[in-house]
Amino acid sequence: MIRLPAFTFAAALLATACANAATPEREQELMAIAASCAAFYQAGFDRLDLPVERNEAQRQAFIAVVDALGIKHLAPSQREPWFMENVVGRTGIVVNIIDLKPDESIPKVRANLTACDKLLPEMNAAAGLE
Repeated sequence: MIRLPAFTFAAALLATACANAATPEREQELMAIAASCAAFYQAGFDRLDLPVERNEAQRQAFIAVVDALGIKHLAPSQREPWFMENVVGRTGIVVNIIDLKPDESIPKVRANLTACDKLLPEMNAAAGLE
């Protein structure tokens, strides 16, 4: 076992934390992706008959990321309009695409749900929700 002086150990932990911290640009990307993920889940309820229990928890997790990162990156007056445009608006777009081209879009929406779930830990870390 290697013993490091307390200061060296603390410095190593801090360096690791800083290296893993998301940049403001990445946080904004993750906020936009989380908005899309919440929209995919909502559209999934509306058009794919996703089971509510687990999937609603996932949708709420993405909304929590949007809320937490919105507090960091948006002025209070921008938060609700941003949410309406990027979560509610995207939900409508996804629903319309599913309605227009279900054979093409449903597999893609399901694949996006899986991709969203894989990104959630990074989103939670960036939002300070872990």
